Amino acid sequence: MSTKENAHGEQDRGRKESPLENGLDKHEQVNHAATTLRETPSFDDADFLVRAGYELIPLRSNSKAPRDKDWPRRTYDLAVVLAEARARSGNLGVRLRPTDLVIDVDPRNGGDDSIAKLSANLGLDLGTFPHVATGGGGHHYYLRKPSDVATFGKLAAYPGIDFKTVGGQVVAPGAVHPETGHRYESDFWLLGPDETPQAQSALLELLRIRRLDKPEGSEHDRWGEITPEMLAANLEILDPDDFGEGHYEEWLHLAMACHHATAGEGRQEFIDWSTEGAGYEDHAEVIGYKWDSFHATASCGSRPVIRTYSAARNVGG
Repeated sequence: MSTKENAHGEQDRGRKESPLENGLDKHEQVNHAATTLRETPSFDDADFLVRAGYELIPLRSNSKAPRDKDWPRRTYDLAVVLAEARARSGNLGVRLRPTDLVIDVDPRNGGDDSIAKLSANLGLDLGTFPHVATGGGGHHYYLRKPSDVATFGKLAAYPGIDFKTVGGQVVAPGAVHPETGHRYESDFWLLGPDETPQAQSALLELLRIRRLDKPEGSEHDRWGEITPEMLAANLEILDPDDFGEGHYEEWLHLAMACHHATAGEGRQEFIDWSTEGAGYEDHAEVIGYKWDSFHATASCGSRPVIRTYSAARNVGG
């Protein structure tokens, strides 16, 4: 099979996870393989999650990744998903909805310090959030948010934290970490997923996608001239497959152009359109992170981008 570029800007050779994506570097993998007895998945928390309205999906064998390429849009029968997982002793994931917000803390990348700083800065009481201790030593804190509030996936000020929502998934409690062999353990007996609180306003304001002020310079003369709704309408005219797998440079220029044209506000509209393209179906989080990198620098108004935007705008009528 020929290799193709994906939304990472990397060669796509199928869904292969690096040691870091799986949770440990190679040195640690060897140590754990020799010293850790592997636990088996538990499904005690699955019923809690289902009753609270969360969506469960199957993960690949011995992995944290979804089994199905089209998992973001696939319709699953929860009874079948649970029965199959029990039969094969497999891991489950939680597919996040527009109203879900999970704070994913990775201690390997500074997450412990960042969550302490975030809590202090915003006055967060982590004890009031349903909590899962991950099999890799991290934490998942479950919150809710308004469905119409688009949020950043990462903040430079808080390394080691992902703020996950629709388009993403987290490993469900009861699953077993593919490298450490440890189970994801919930504190749902203290605070269940049916008691998930709304994210406080200070956190939402910090994460909210905002319209950027116009940067200085003549190259920003068409900055923010369309709304997210107008962007969505124009993108409908374009075939996402023409910017999908194997067309990363074209996709990247279009992404920068759309960011420029909407002053950063068209994030969700661009993600929704991009994930219709071949090879990008499960790249929503990656695309969001790429968009956020434009937002952080506000430096995507180069002439090639303006020309790309102009062409797209003309196609869109």
